[in-house]
Amino acid sequence: EESKSVCPGDSGKFDFIVTNEGEFRDSYLIKVSGVGAEFVTLSQNILELDPKQSQIVSAFFNAPADSGNYDIVLIVESFSKKSSDKVNLIVNACYDYSLVSEKNFYSVCDRSTTVVPISINNKGSIANNYDLSLSGPDFGALEQSSVSVNSGGTGNFNLIISPNYGDVG
Repeated sequence: EESKSVCPGDSGKFDFIVTNEGEFRDSYLIKVSGVGAEFVTLSQNILELDPKQSQIVSAFFNAPADSGNYDIVLIVESFSKKSSDKVNLIVNACYDYSLVSEKNFYSVCDRSTTVVPISINNKGSIANNYDLSLSGPDFGALEQSSVSVNSGGTGNFNLIISPNYGDVG
């Protein structure tokens, strides 16, 4: 059973060879089924083949956002015969990550500055560049706008909290 490992959103294809093993010209209806069928488009749905003639049918895929194993079954039907072939699309968790701060709560006085260290753990299977943004009160800011982290690694950045007199948040 052929398989391909990809990241979410990747595209590619599996090629299948369809052969007329009979003694007469035959027509074939080609379909796809399986858990991964909804992510596949076939290069053709109908074939006309002479005896002993072969042709490649491509199953083009766009990998889903969710990681997991997706079986793709190509079904070839003629008037007298039905056969199938199965492949496996493995979608890896290439972009998984987690954010961790030392504490979940900070008590901050106005006209003071507090630095909150934050770590981003790259749980994905490839190195990633993370664009950072912050929403909330104006007295919070990020020390940098992006961080690059190797697969399995940790990147660090700081949240700077500097409330003015009378700021609440």
